[in-house]
Amino acid sequence: MFQEIMGSILLVFTTGLLIKYRPKTFLSWYLCLLCGAMSIMAITSGGGSWILQLLQTVSQMIMAMCSLLYLHREKVFAAYKEKSLKEQKKYSQAIVKGEARVKKQKTILVQQKTAEIKRCA
Repeated sequence: MFQEIMGSILLVFTTGLLIKYRPKTFLSWYLCLLCGAMSIMAITSGGGSWILQLLQTVSQMIMAMCSLLYLHREKVFAAYKEKSLKEQKKYSQAIVKGEARVKKQKTILVQQKTAEIKRCA
């Protein structure tokens, strides 16, 4: 009875991870698949000695925590990468604007110099 309850909890947890984090990479999908397979095995296999049940429960908890940490890490790094790309784009646009401004100032200076030369001649 205990393993059926733990397996059901793990299955609900895995479904929650899939809904909340929406895995993007193969490894994250694989971890969710393993976590789901462990929960189904716990529900179907059921009994056994208390030592076996304890080991199975501990391995389920470890698997659930690994899945959670990996998916959270993937989400955080994706957000960091997106922020970094936005900053790079903003910086490159600022550089392009600065170069355009400098080019415009150079053309104005050249025009002023040619106007001065024409005045002198």
